Amino acid sequence: MSDSKTKKSNSFLKQFGFVISIVAVYLLLTHWVLPALGVPTCASGACAVPTETVPPANLPITTGE
Repeated sequence: MSDSKTKKSNSFLKQFGFVISIVAVYLLLTHWVLPALGVPTCASGACAVPTETVPPANLPITTGE
């Protein structure tokens, strides 16, 4: 009986390790590798709204009329 528990435990640890490694590779790619190669990613700040397109908060909203 303990042999089947050990197999289940090992299987769970392998699956958990696989998921963690996939997440780690994804983060490594999006934060460091791809930006270093010149590929813009949201993690490197490429998805941020440029500050010059955001109107100041204290200006009134005007219509075209």
